[in-house]
Amino acid sequence: MLNRIFTFYISTFKGLSRDVWYFAGMMLINRLGTLILPFLTLYTTQQLGWTKIDAGYATMCFGIGSFTGAYLGGEMTDKFGYYKTMAISLFSAAIGFYFLQYVSDLYLMCGFLFICAVLADLLRPAVMSGLTSFTTKETRTRAVSLIRLAFNLGLGIGPAIAGIMIEWYGYSVIFVIDAITCLFAGIFLILVMKDRAVKMTKDEKKKLNNPSPIKDRLFLLFMFACILQLISFFQILFTVPLFLKERLLFSESDIGIFYAFNGILIFLCEMPIIYWIENVMTKFKAMNYGTALMALAVVFLILPIPSILAVSLYLVLISIGEIINFPFISSISMDRAPVGSIGKYMSMNSMAFSLALIIAPIIGTNMITYFGYEVMFSSMVVVCGASILLVKYLSSRLIPLEPN
Repeated sequence: MLNRIFTFYISTFKGLSRDVWYFAGMMLINRLGTLILPFLTLYTTQQLGWTKIDAGYATMCFGIGSFTGAYLGGEMTDKFGYYKTMAISLFSAAIGFYFLQYVSDLYLMCGFLFICAVLADLLRPAVMSGLTSFTTKETRTRAVSLIRLAFNLGLGIGPAIAGIMIEWYGYSVIFVIDAITCLFAGIFLILVMKDRAVKMTKDEKKKLNNPSPIKDRLFLLFMFACILQLISFFQILFTVPLFLKERLLFSESDIGIFYAFNGILIFLCEMPIIYWIENVMTKFKAMNYGTALMALAVVFLILPIPSILAVSLYLVLISIGEIINFPFISSISMDRAPVGSIGKYMSMNSMAFSLALIIAPIIGTNMITYFGYEVMFSSMVVVCGASILLVKYLSSRLIPLEPN
């Protein structure tokens, strides 16, 4: 029985090129240091003594920078190629994150967070654009899942270690680790991936004047639907840690373990689940099932049940919802994009995530300040419902603009 399960698990990775694995390796190294966001609200409120609303605005600036970086990353990818864009992102972000530890003033911190996020998120559209060079339409979703697997493995291991190190050495350690992992990922990129970078052909360059995603109304509506569900999901980074700390009295190491379990669940389950789902339902239907599970996860945080049970159910359901949902957001965006404009479309995809990062902390922290956790979490369930309706409407309308 165990042998069969292991064989099936391994089979879900077959058909992915060596280059896709290189991308995953680079993302794993980079995301082992993704420690700032999970601990930012705690750092600014516990260490710097800010209010929750100030912490929310600082996090919003990170989201604005992420949004800007995603846009610039798409433009740079289509103009200079994904390899150069990734290199610029990794090495410059390493410098920015290192010096962030020395900033404590609110306005200066907001500016630094903006700059660091711009530099770090040049990477995302470049990676997704690069994947299209090494995947087919049939392997694209699994390739995205593998990248997410690497991302979440890093996000699972990193915060668990960071929570312990914060208790030993203080919060400044998270900035140093983030800088080091960006630097190592950049070195990996140069040593392993430089000679394998695919250059844009002359024909592809001629197609750079393809219709912009900004004029693609159906795609913009799809991005709006994604933003709605992401606002709900990203509370896991901003208000859920505060909920765990204030209501359930979790320590920083407990919160780190919470994130670790999320990453481990995704690492173990994402590829098999995506492999199975691709054979039984459409991408749009899969997205809606994932969003429904994320909404249900939030419901358990407001039910009058034992806290350990509530957190456990939330963690399992939000993780499975994320597993089912997120790879298809990127895959549908890739399918829609015409050749020559893939960077711009994937930039728009990344910008949707970034815009949600801007909106989520402001909505979340303000709502818990003025109305409480119960009202905020209930609102997130409604937001997920609206996203499901929009995705259902688009399921028969959002087709590829050209074969890819």
